[in-house]
Amino acid sequence: MVILSKAEAQICAEETLWEPQMEKDACGVGFVVSIKGEKTYKIMADARIMLERMAHRGACGCDMDTGDGAGVLAAIPDALYRDELKKTDDVDPPPVGEYATGILFMAEGSYKQAKEALGDLARACKLKSSSPRDYAHEDKDQFERNLFLLRKRSNTVMPKQSLDCYICSLSTTIIVYKVSYIRCGNILFRGNSLLQQPYKYYDDLTDTRFISHIALIHSRFSTNTFPAWHQWLPIIGEINTLRGNINLMHAREGVMKSKTYGENLEKLFPVVEDGLTDSGCFDTLRVSG
Repeated sequence: MVILSKAEAQICAEETLWEPQMEKDACGVGFVVSIKGEKTYKIMADARIMLERMAHRGACGCDMDTGDGAGVLAAIPDALYRDELKKTDDVDPPPVGEYATGILFMAEGSYKQAKEALGDLARACKLKSSSPRDYAHEDKDQFERNLFLLRKRSNTVMPKQSLDCYICSLSTTIIVYKVSYIRCGNILFRGNSLLQQPYKYYDDLTDTRFISHIALIHSRFSTNTFPAWHQWLPIIGEINTLRGNINLMHAREGVMKSKTYGENLEKLFPVVEDGLTDSGCFDTLRVSG
């Protein structure tokens, strides 16, 4: 399986029998949770075992060299981040819920430009990339809305600047760690090791300070799709009514109103962006996470 560039995917759509709207996904998912809401590292350790035993769900092809992705969603490890920020940058983060963190995917060739553009977008959304805003304490709902606005704006503005940047997660409560059949630095994740790679690649996941009350794991394998990084839900599945749902959402944009977003509502359009998979479309609707 080969990751196609946007130009190559466009050629396939125009000159071959491939129909993007006919794509389907198949996945394995599971979760570990404390019913008492108690945060421990054992939750993360158990999730690793479950993920690595997900091979029967088809997370790699018969050649043992193709596959799509795997990942884990968990609560933000505040203690871990707080310790590391103090050690590396001498920074004390604000209380839990008053800061957001996440993981972003950017292309190596345009990383610097994408980082600058995202910083501009963050400021336009009344967010700061390295320090909290005063209203994060006084109006947490507004803080969450601005985070959602940033995610949506990045999905529409960045491509217009030919910048590859996808916010995998951005939240005050959860974080998503993912790997895919893509080159990340000098590492090429492959199907036969994808289920082991999240915990091997991200040191955070094997740090005992990473405590959580929930861990949701996912392994993705597409039956007839071109793999893409713009589909980063922890759960990815097939939505059979995809085309109808997309058309309905586009039709409703003309009559949508929001007391919460007011004049900023149109900045969230299109509600469902073009060219995404079924799960990618659903991903654009997440208000948090």
